[in-house]
Parts: sequence; C-alpha cells; structure tokens
Amino acid sequence: MVAWGLALVLLAAGGPAGSVSSRIALAGAGTLLAVTVVLTAVIWRLMDELMRSLSNEAGNMSFYLVALPGGGWAVLAHLGFVEAPAPLDWLTMLTGLMLLGSFIAVGRRGLLAMR
Repeated sequence: MVAWGLALVLLAAGGPAGSVSSRIALAGAGTLLAVTVVLTAVIWRLMDELMRSLSNEAGNMSFYLVALPGGGWAVLAHLGFVEAPAPLDWLTMLTGLMLLGSFIAVGRRGLLAMR
C-alpha cells in the first residue's frame, strides 16, 4: 500500500502543470506499480484461508463502492449535469474506496473490535 500511495503522490505531482516531469512521474509510478504487483503476488501465496476470504470480500465490496459513486458520476457527466471525473480522480477514488471496502470486509467479520 505504501508503494501504491507513493505512486499516487508521484502522479499527482507530475503532469503538464506539476512539479515533477511527466517522464519521471511515469517511470516512478510504473516502477512502484510493478513493486505493488510483485509484493501482492508474494503476499497472496503466504495468506491463509481467512485472509484470502477477506481479500476476496474486500475486492467485491470495493467494486460496488467504486461502481456506485464512480458510475453515477460518469453517467451524470455523460448527460452534462456535472464535469467528468479526471483520470487522477478515478485513481484516487479507486484507492480510497478499496481501503474503505477493506475496512467494511474486516468489520463485518468483527475484526475491528477493540478489546
């Protein structure tokens, strides 16, 4: 998640009006995405059944959390009611709602309780 978060920060700082050149932002974000994918593959192999189940539930929950507000926003933009979401808006929405989906999945199992 740290690598993914750093990729988002780098992408936000890049671009035509950014403080980081587009080439550096692309190379850095690509590298950080590759690190994220490799580490996820390694971690997936080490997960037990509960963690895999939670991961699947979090992914499913995240899909619906992204589909509803993101899809609704896209529909409203298509019909001319609001401005269309920018690509960085989509990346931020995906990241934030994946994190929220993870908390919901863990909370539904009662794993957030403080004892």
